Formats: sequence, structure tokens, C-alpha cells
Amino acid sequence: MCDVVALTPRELVPISSCVLLPDRPLGIDVYLIKAIDSKPVLFCSRDQTLSEAKLDTVAQRLPGRLYVRCSDADRLQAYIREHWSDILRDDSRPLEDRTRLMCNVMRDVLADAFASRNIQRIAATADFLAAESTRLLQDAPVAIGELSKIMQHDFATFTHSTNVALYSLRLAQELGFSTDEQQCIVRGALLHDVGKLEITENILSKPDRLTQEELRQIRQHPTTGLEQLVDQALTFGELMIVYQHHERIDGSGYPVGSVGEEIHPFARLCAITDVYEALTAHRPYRRALRAKAAMHVLQRKEGVHFDREMLACWKGLVEV
Repeated sequence: MCDVVALTPRELVPISSCVLLPDRPLGIDVYLIKAIDSKPVLFCSRDQTLSEAKLDTVAQRLPGRLYVRCSDADRLQAYIREHWSDILRDDSRPLEDRTRLMCNVMRDVLADAFASRNIQRIAATADFLAAESTRLLQDAPVAIGELSKIMQHDFATFTHSTNVALYSLRLAQELGFSTDEQQCIVRGALLHDVGKLEITENILSKPDRLTQEELRQIRQHPTTGLEQLVDQALTFGELMIVYQHHERIDGSGYPVGSVGEEIHPFARLCAITDVYEALTAHRPYRRALRAKAAMHVLQRKEGVHFDREMLACWKGLVEV
């Protein structure tokens, strides 16, 4: 182990050992802090490669956490994006670590795609992310409680879309949808709020009651999203997630007030995970609800707003 370095905690950001690959230099200095009152030491220099044995030591037996300088955070994200498929496919790494990495990278990649405002790029990104996430969790699903712990829960549209997509994947798995259908559901869920890109941030994050005009703009986003995506290579079910995720079984939803079976099954599924994620995430106008309280809100509308069978299945997943 190398000498102690003169860095303060504020200059460092923690990373997971799962992002380090053997025999590939990270290009960033990595530091180790063994205990709360310990000083950081250089664990691996930017040009050094790590052996499987050393990675195994830090991941399983060596107490403490790994860190990089805050100023190197962007370089780290670039490295993760370049190698994340290799990391996700490494079955020797704990599934929880790989799932945490997947959540973070999905959010980061989707944020960049949304920021570009290029619909073709956004759709292609959703396609890639849907394939990777479905493959990772296909044979070893993660419990909803564990999945929630490793998600970020801020108000950003790309964070919400990432979380809804992963929740939707778990519900689709439990309901017995095929692998191809699961991938379509994830893709549609990643794109379900793309129409909000046309709404100003001051409306999306407004802490006070919306005006009638602001509410009209919010309720326009499913139609806007459909119009943006209709020429992309998406399935009908994926487009219906975008268009119908705010429709309700009793016809009280929007944009057109579809009822019951008029709402595509994929959209009925996403309606549940969309509301659940929104209730359990932080919002400018209220605190996040705990899982039990969020389920209570959903169950009050069982068979009225939400598909009864799908909601019962979701309840079973949440309460495990």
C-alpha cells in the first residue's frame, strides 16, 4: 500500500470496486480509506493495472471504501460508459454491485440523451439500455426493496424514467411477459415522459399549485411524446406506453379518457410503476412517501385507476 496523501474528504467521491477491471488502467488515481478516521492512501495510480487478486481483496476482504478525486468524476463516468457492458456481463461480480452500476449508468446515459433533445438519439439510447438491463436481470431478478435502495430518487425526468423502467421490468417479469415483451416495456418506460422535454423546468418543478394553462401543458406531454416518437423504430406497445401511461381504468385519465381494455396492457403496467415511483421519490412540493404509504395510495384506486391483477402483483413484489 502506498503512502498517505494530502487530500480532504471534500476532494474525494466514493466509487464501487465493481467499476474496476483487471489489466485495464483506469486513467485516474484511486484512493482507499480504511476507516472513518483514516487518511486516504493511494490504492492504484492512474497508469497502474490491477490484478484479479487485488480486486478480489478490496471487494471482499479489505475494509474501507475506494475514492477518486472530485475533479476526476467526469473521466470516471467516461470509463464506465466505455466498459460497462463488460462489467455487467462479468458473472463473478455480485449482482447487487452490477445492478447498482447499471442504475447509475442508465441514469447518466439517459440524461445525456435527453439533454441532446435529439429524438433519434434518445430512442436509440432507450433501445440499448433496455437490452442491457433486461439481459442483466433476466435470470436473477432483484427484489423491489433492494432495487429501490440502489436507485437515485431525485426529481429529474431522466432519473424518474430510469427508475420506472426498472420497476416495470420487475413487474413484467412477475406477470410472465416474455423476454421480448419485457424489453419492449423497458424501452417504452424509458421514453414515457419524453414529451416533457417540451415543458419548461419552472413548470415541472413548481412547488405551488399549477395554473389551468400549466396543467394543460403537463397533460399534453403524452400526445407530444407520441408525435415525437411515431416515426422511430418502436413497437405499438412501446408507443402506447408513451401515449397512455396517464390513462385510468375508469376513464378519468388523459389524454383521451380511454377505459379498461382500451388501454394497452403495457401502459396499464407502466401506470402503476409510474405513480409508485413518483410517490416514493422526492418532489419540490412534498416529501417522498415510504413504500407502505405509497401502496396505500395506489390500493385506494384498485380497479378504478389501476388494473386490479397487475396492482396485486406489484403489491406482492413491494411487500417481499
